[in-house]
Amino acid sequence: MTIDFRSVLFQAAQILCAGACGILAFNCTAARAQNGPFVYVPNSGSNNVSSIDTSTNTVSPGTIATGASPDGAGVRADESFIYVANQTDNTVSVIDTGTGATVATIAVGNTPIAVAVSSNGQTAYVTNQGNNTVSVINTSTNTVTATIAVGSTPQGIAVTQDGSLAVVPNFNGNSVSVINTATNAVVATIPVGTGPVGVAITPDGKTAYVTNFSSNSVSVIDMTSKAVIGTIPVGTAPLGVAVTPNGSLAYVVNVNSGTVTVINTSTNTVFTSFIVGNLPRGVVFSPDGKYAYITNFGNNTVSVVDTTTRLTVATLPVGTTPSLFPGVCSNGNALLGAGFTFVARTSGALGCTLASGPSGAAGPIFTGGTLQIAGTISSALPITLQSQGGIIDTNGNTATLSGPITGPGGLTKIGAGTLVLSGASSYLGATSVNAGTLQAGAANVFSPSSTFNIAAGAFLDLNSFNQTIGSLSGAGQVTLGTATLTAGGDNTSTTFSGVISGVGGGLTKTGNGMLTLTGISSYTGPTNLNGGILDVEGSIAAS
Repeated sequence: MTIDFRSVLFQAAQILCAGACGILAFNCTAARAQNGPFVYVPNSGSNNVSSIDTSTNTVSPGTIATGASPDGAGVRADESFIYVANQTDNTVSVIDTGTGATVATIAVGNTPIAVAVSSNGQTAYVTNQGNNTVSVINTSTNTVTATIAVGSTPQGIAVTQDGSLAVVPNFNGNSVSVINTATNAVVATIPVGTGPVGVAITPDGKTAYVTNFSSNSVSVIDMTSKAVIGTIPVGTAPLGVAVTPNGSLAYVVNVNSGTVTVINTSTNTVFTSFIVGNLPRGVVFSPDGKYAYITNFGNNTVSVVDTTTRLTVATLPVGTTPSLFPGVCSNGNALLGAGFTFVARTSGALGCTLASGPSGAAGPIFTGGTLQIAGTISSALPITLQSQGGIIDTNGNTATLSGPITGPGGLTKIGAGTLVLSGASSYLGATSVNAGTLQAGAANVFSPSSTFNIAAGAFLDLNSFNQTIGSLSGAGQVTLGTATLTAGGDNTSTTFSGVISGVGGGLTKTGNGMLTLTGISSYTGPTNLNGGILDVEGSIAAS
């Protein structure tokens, strides 16, 4: 049979969380909110989406129009677009979060119900309960690229943070389909309880939690063995499930008992439970994990629950029949693949839990992709540069990164504007400053193993903080201030034809290689030769 989730209490839809303003989180726009991260709530009874500003726990003025009976929703990794499944239309609306306008309408399968977007933002997955399929959408072209057959009456969907697997509960099949996203093939069908609906995956991707509506339980799935390793009794008619940003707890919403069961994910036992609103259905967490947002079918509201006290601190009116299926807002990383640009917007970007960097938060992982800065951004998150390296485009803005930058790859800085590094870096690849300024925000934050190439017209600014780098090359400018730049430890031979300047700042050459200076430099501090050869073909007369 086909379940009409618009007419029964466990209607499928989705709330979705966008991250914190100012600290590399979701897009925060003047169109709908001023200062904070958002929870987006599709309202299937009123054909729109409500947005909640989690910095103030208030509903933003106005709503976002959608197609008929919007249910599931997912957000692209650059937070610029929301993908909303419209049950009656058999479509997905692509909504620009900056303007609230629908920029595309994508035909999918029969009765689409839930949406999940891969962590790199390149793919959206839509469950179609009417014809037992999952539609795969390329978010760059907004076209369906594949249709995957799954079990009977698929409901929620979640994607692991590395993007390798998608998990789909099948309500009438009493099973979970596990999809290999590289091949778009089902690689496992796992028997679970009766009437599975919601699914959430821990941030490390090791465990999935599936609510079984008809058997009042949660199935715990080991994602490595793809087998059920436990069954946890919960309240009556569990629907929504979400894992806290730090992965320690899972919240399960029980619609018929009006409660939330809290599961300790380290022991897979019930930690506690508490009473919440009128016919509660879905749950999602704020980026910092301080609040849970629970949709209430019975009175068209969202309960804001303090996760420390588990008391309701606000009840917010939204549209008619607010949604279920959370799971988009997760403690994930942005996987920036080759050819993919991730936009960090003013007061926003890089993943919905990346607010002030909750404990254990993962940062972006570059595999050849680009992070474009679209406003003044600060982040303490770690950054990983895989062997393909990564590109940061400051695009005329200033970005301050205080987290460590590690990995075997290199870093390329492009675009006007300033990239400030104030956390220690240890990545092994080359550093290329092709445009704008790469600035030190503290001493010894540049990678000592990296070759620094400063292109003509670009700047390396020590900002009066001593730095050690592998070697120096290029034709740009190095500004020392009062600091000393130590270069040559990678034992390579390089040529720098640009200008080194600074009042009181100096240069120290180390290693076995040769550094050739052909430019006319003006720094006034000492020049020290501690190893190798320093070939001055230009001038360092002021030193």
